[in-house]
Amino acid sequence: MRLSAAQTSLLLAVMMLRSEQTRARVSIKTLKLLSRRVRLHWAFAQEVREELEVNHRLIMFEIDSGGYGVVSAKAVEAAKPLTAKSWLTEVERSSIRKGKAKWSDFEAELPSDAEPSDDE
Repeated sequence: MRLSAAQTSLLLAVMMLRSEQTRARVSIKTLKLLSRRVRLHWAFAQEVREELEVNHRLIMFEIDSGGYGVVSAKAVEAAKPLTAKSWLTEVERSSIRKGKAKWSDFEAELPSDAEPSDDE
């Protein structure tokens, strides 16, 4: 019998608590095993994400190497804030507000393996 997204998220939350970690990787294989599913559909993974966030204050996201990352919301809440005023110059912020930003300048700062944003 397959487990629901709520049951699967509960198991993941217990595993995170027992591990005493604030972040972890979870493979697709592990999610299949926990949920007792042969195939892991995107919609089910999305339901698990929502259950984790709403009921267990955990954030789950896909990672490039396959599987998912799980992070405690508490760990993120304790992180230092990332503000535009601290990390973008006044000239850059002004050009963004005016719609005249040179996006290629920002892209040039990133490593070449970073994927471009859809916000252009």
